[in-house]
Amino acid sequence: MLIEQRSTTDTTEAPARPAHGRRYPIYVLLVLTLVSCVSALDRQIFSILAQSIKHDLGLTDTEMGFLFGTAFAVFHALFGLMLARLADGWSRQRLIAAALVAWSAITGFNGLAGNFWQLLAARMGVSIGESVASPAAFSLLAEWFPARRRATALAVYSGGAFVGAGLGLALGGAVAHAWDMHFAGAAPLNLRGWQVAFFAAGAPGLCLALWVRTLRSHAPRLRDARLAPLVWREMRLAVPPLNCLAVLQQRDGALLRDNLVLMAALTVLASGIASWSGDWVQWLLLALGVYAAGTWLQLLNRSEPQVAALFIRRRTLTFLSLGCGFASAINAATAMWMAPFLIRTYGLNIAQAGWQLGVAFAASGWLGVIIGGVAADRLREITPRGRIHVATLATALPLPFLWLSIHAATAVGAVSWLFFANLFATLWVAAGSTSVQELTPLHARATASAFYLLVVTYVGMALGPYTVGKLSDALGNLGSAILSQACVTAALACLCFVFAARHVAREQLPE
Repeated sequence: MLIEQRSTTDTTEAPARPAHGRRYPIYVLLVLTLVSCVSALDRQIFSILAQSIKHDLGLTDTEMGFLFGTAFAVFHALFGLMLARLADGWSRQRLIAAALVAWSAITGFNGLAGNFWQLLAARMGVSIGESVASPAAFSLLAEWFPARRRATALAVYSGGAFVGAGLGLALGGAVAHAWDMHFAGAAPLNLRGWQVAFFAAGAPGLCLALWVRTLRSHAPRLRDARLAPLVWREMRLAVPPLNCLAVLQQRDGALLRDNLVLMAALTVLASGIASWSGDWVQWLLLALGVYAAGTWLQLLNRSEPQVAALFIRRRTLTFLSLGCGFASAINAATAMWMAPFLIRTYGLNIAQAGWQLGVAFAASGWLGVIIGGVAADRLREITPRGRIHVATLATALPLPFLWLSIHAATAVGAVSWLFFANLFATLWVAAGSTSVQELTPLHARATASAFYLLVVTYVGMALGPYTVGKLSDALGNLGSAILSQACVTAALACLCFVFAARHVAREQLPE
């Protein structure tokens, strides 16, 4: 068996919560929200520094979109899937703490990149480190909060990402601008402002890791588990070429056939698109990520068919994940490209753009996620489709405000309209993640969250920023590229949510 069974009794809700006090769940939520904040800060700071990086390293919009989106998304989702399996059988607090140290250190290494390939390696490293945070945190929060408060709790946690993203924009722009102005032409070690901003962004997570280690959990864990064997076992399932060897070792003709068909189909599809677009790294890397995820699911289906069935046979989870992926493409694209848009269109400097966008994204994103979480909990009491209805609204409401933002006469007007566009565009976040928890049993929730985040990341982050960058290079108009991508992905997201709503009442688990 490639994956050992976690437990023969751990298939229902969590045992009674220990007497840590009524306030302890709030304390856990606070600490994990700070983790979400730091994670988003380290990820989002790339956006406000993009124009400076592009100039200094001589990159195109397509390459910048790839670095922000696909280069981060593929490894973030792939290793998140692997590490979430560890979180279902090992200490989630320790995993989050170790990941914090890793991605915070690698964030600083982004500042040492001198070309496209070095920056690609650094972005990949940050993505792998951050991949463990949300699946483990979702599972931990689901233990401490009952169903009637779960969407609100996950909304607060997810809202921390938008606060962190805003801080990344504001502080990153301020640090980079101040450094370049103060040391114009004579900087120590010839460092540019964007490099120093990366160094500064990595510091908070190193301190926060110690705090995370102190959190408690009451769910049963495998007492005899050791990290190294667990990591190796999960790497064999998810990481090429180890997963290819794992398929061969099964000596299963049907499994080998299905895997070869998957490999051939992805190779032909990716090669065709890459040949047409000229972006071989983008499409071959994405195909590699999809192949790895597909192989993981094939192996999981052979060893733990009950867990794999959650992803293969439950249509709600499939359509929900795809719908949230398309919805997130709007969030990821605007998060990456609105700062360069303001700089190019209105002539703002990096500090001005960072401060204005930072406040707008932090406030609107946090408020939108909280409103979406509360609304999802309220509507869930009325109908099983309540959470999905909230996500559906998030696909249509942002579009008119985004149009007004792109066509505003001033930078202040653009940021003001963007506030409302981003507020409505984040309503789906808590509704999606909470629905995943309610569609899966306790022992598989971290894995299900990772699968959900894998689809959301591949569809949203891997395609959203890249598509806008590609359209911008082709059209010569970044604003038109942002709007075109948003309209298409909003329509696809709405369609997926309609299909998900048709099945959720039948497939949702009782509390």
